[in-house]
Amino acid sequence: MKDYAIGNKLKNYFAVPSNGNEKLSKLVSITSKDKRLLTLLKSSNINAIDRKIVATHILKMLRILTKKRIIPSIVKNYNMEIDDAEIVATLASLLHDVGHVVHIKDHHFSILIAFKY
Repeated sequence: MKDYAIGNKLKNYFAVPSNGNEKLSKLVSITSKDKRLLTLLKSSNINAIDRKIVATHILKMLRILTKKRIIPSIVKNYNMEIDDAEIVATLASLLHDVGHVVHIKDHHFSILIAFKY
């Protein structure tokens, strides 16, 4: 059985396989308490017609690449760890998904939501 980091209220919107990454588990725990983020994720999921979030796919690709010994630039250039690369990828995908709360026609307004954080 996979090890998932799942925030209770985000369960339907944000389930990320942590694979033992304590930093990632902590990130999900912290973000799952943010009611504003939960609302934005729920709204973006409705606008996108119940699609999966990007984080799961990004982490899967990152893990495939690292198994093939392709080193993420954050590890190579900034002396960080693979766990840190997973955090960066997860946060980037969350910002991407939250941007979908604004309909594609007015997608440029999503930058205003990002500035609120």
